[in-house]
Amino acid sequence: IDENLLKKITAEHPYYYANVVKAGAYKGLDKDTHILGFATAVWTLAGVSPDLTYKVLKNLFDHRQEYYQIHAGAKDMQPEVVAKGITVPFHPGAEKYLKEQGWLKK
Repeated sequence: IDENLLKKITAEHPYYYANVVKAGAYKGLDKDTHILGFATAVWTLAGVSPDLTYKVLKNLFDHRQEYYQIHAGAKDMQPEVVAKGITVPFHPGAEKYLKEQGWLKK
């Protein structure tokens, strides 16, 4: 996608962001490719305990290198973008974890 178009779309729609899929991330991808990224989230119900939600999120990030090995796209799950583009309130357990990590400034 053209970088100017990416800038326009991301300015109008905060749940999208400009991203790059690196060459070699997928078979046949021989050059870096600009793409439109979007927020990927792990959802839970409001009734799930904050402690359990906190532990699930912590485990996911503590073991993210293992996740990256089985899913190339998961490498976009980086701390600096984990809360980017999310327009709904965070579960209290998720909010606690993200704030402790410094990934959520709210």
